[in-house]
Amino acid sequence: MKHFVLLLVLLLSGCGDTHPAYSPPDPESVTVVTAQLYGDGGEDEIIKNFEIPGSHTDELLALLAGATIDRFPSKWQLLGEIDIGYTGGLTQIQLFRTYDSVGAFRANGVYYRGGSDSAFISQIKAARKTRSEQDDAGKPDPAAS
Repeated sequence: MKHFVLLLVLLLSGCGDTHPAYSPPDPESVTVVTAQLYGDGGEDEIIKNFEIPGSHTDELLALLAGATIDRFPSKWQLLGEIDIGYTGGLTQIQLFRTYDSVGAFRANGVYYRGGSDSAFISQIKAARKTRSEQDDAGKPDPAAS
């Protein structure tokens, strides 16, 4: 009985936790970030995979930072994906639609709760708008030829 109580205390205290809160790559080491949204068949638009402008990278990484492990994830709908290329590797993140104030994602095979559906959607939409504006500004005016 004494061993059972000790085991129960260890399990509840998280003594065996091998995954701390999520920590995204250091922004200084990030070389490229791509993202996409799958839409929901309603108001949320589908955004095909695109490269996040550098001006939005820190904000997107901040949404992921500090997320806590979800040991019992639900079977959420896939919201989108983010790929973070950095010096030394690539992290692929699947975003899930929780319809809750706290979002969810999976990184490196571990499920986390952090950010929110609306924050991820807003940040990716804002980054896509900036990317479109940059692309449009870089293209020659067709009327000039």
